[in-house]
Amino acid sequence: VCLGLLCVLLLAVIIVLCVLYTVQLDQLQDSVRNLTRDRDRLETSYNNMIAERDQLETSYKNVSAEREQLEISYNSLSTERNQSLRQREEFRYGLSKIVLCVWYTVQLNQLQDSVKNLTRERDQLEISYNSLCVERDQLETSYNNVSAEREQLEISDSLSVERERSLRQREEFRYGLSKIGKDILQRWFYFSSSLYYISTETKNWSESRQDCIKRGADLVIINNKEEQEFVNRLWKMSQSGLWIGLTDINTEGVWKWVDGTALNTGYWGKGEPNNLGQSGNEDCVVLDRPDTWIDVSCDTKTKYICERKISTHN
Repeated sequence: VCLGLLCVLLLAVIIVLCVLYTVQLDQLQDSVRNLTRDRDRLETSYNNMIAERDQLETSYKNVSAEREQLEISYNSLSTERNQSLRQREEFRYGLSKIVLCVWYTVQLNQLQDSVKNLTRERDQLEISYNSLCVERDQLETSYNNVSAEREQLEISDSLSVERERSLRQREEFRYGLSKIGKDILQRWFYFSSSLYYISTETKNWSESRQDCIKRGADLVIINNKEEQEFVNRLWKMSQSGLWIGLTDINTEGVWKWVDGTALNTGYWGKGEPNNLGQSGNEDCVVLDRPDTWIDVSCDTKTKYICERKISTHN
């Protein structure tokens, strides 16, 4: 009986061991399958890692090549930039030289123009001075003649009237001499017992006459050829048209001087007076050139000549 129980027990143990072995074997097989699967997965991951490494190495090589190209491009751009900066500086330097040359040329031209203007003004002043010297000599000669005549007139009481007239003429000549000294710096010029003023500004005919009146004078009245020749010299000094005191503003075609006297001898230009203009209303006279009078509108603005008679009563 004991042996049978022992055999049964042994059989049970063997069965249990078989079962356990079978279970363990299944578990081992499952583990092997899991391990195989994990190995395959790891091999796949390993292969992927190798592929990614190869890709990274390729990318690294590409990036290195691009970096070298960028360095080459950077060096080339730096060289070009330096060349551009150098060229710009050279251009600025050249431009500054050109600007300076132009500026010096303009300044030189201005200085040359100034020298020409000063030379012309000097020549005009010399002409005026020479003219005044001649007039002064004439006045001194006239004064000496009048003095001699006065001494002769004093010899005879019957010539007392002539003596008074000569004295008055002498005083007028002396007054004229004093006027020359006082007015020389005011653009006044002496001729034949009158002082003449050349304006430096332009006005219409009426404004010009008013300015002359304020100066104790009036627009010039030309009485003879000698006075016209003197006025011609004044025109050459001014080099522009000059109002004179002649107008037909009251009666068309009837020319009168500002003192009311009628015109006897005129020095008209060719085809003048023609009373043309926009409105056919040319009633005042301008000395346009030497020995050339023209009629123009009285509203025209130009320079003018004033004449002041020398009198001891002024």
